[in-house]
Amino acid sequence: MRKPGAPTVPNLAVSDLPPPVRTFGGGGTASDLSFVGAAKAFFPVGESVSIYGGLNLANGISPGAFVFNPRGLSTSPVGADRGTVLVGGDLYVKWKPPNIAEGYDSLAWQTEAIFRHFNAGDGLPDEWDGGLYSQLVYQFARRWALGVRGDLIGIPTSTVVGRTVRGATSLTFQPSEFARVRAYLEAENTGTGSDVSSRGQLIPTPSPGTAVAAFLQLEISIGAHGAHPF
Repeated sequence: MRKPGAPTVPNLAVSDLPPPVRTFGGGGTASDLSFVGAAKAFFPVGESVSIYGGLNLANGISPGAFVFNPRGLSTSPVGADRGTVLVGGDLYVKWKPPNIAEGYDSLAWQTEAIFRHFNAGDGLPDEWDGGLYSQLVYQFARRWALGVRGDLIGIPTSTVVGRTVRGATSLTFQPSEFARVRAYLEAENTGTGSDVSSRGQLIPTPSPGTAVAAFLQLEISIGAHGAHPF
């Protein structure tokens, strides 16, 4: 029995509900498996430089993308069930002089790139897209570090990924091994994706194309912690 004044809830059929969000994985049968592989390697170069890198590979089925139109989102994803391969690589290089009394200088460079290949299907072409980021973090005092970062998404662009260029800078204060405060400022410019004559442009033109954002982040670790990073 509904209480007086309680809001009414309409009866919804299953067909009225939005479709579930699909994940990157097999096509739904026992033979449609996803495979993931990764290789990592660490190289100490002398006493001051450390290098850590890796390669990774994965295959699966694209869940597709919902297309924007004047009436809202499409009711079904476009480009679903296209076979997809992901290829990526990452590199981390750190310079830190050893055994320097009262010295805390260090410089770390980290970069990662990932590229994706779609098989043709659902009226969309065989295509690639991808992106990468690269950042430098300089520790100039015992508790302070300054970082700069750049992101480039859409190299190349595709029907579902447009071109985005982003730059950021950060200032980090670490009062202890268990806490960290970071001020972060970024600016980005977003473009559009590829055109597909048979389906139109799937990536809408953003407005405005340029945006600036600022963040203040607080991290606190509680309990036992792992080994110190190199």
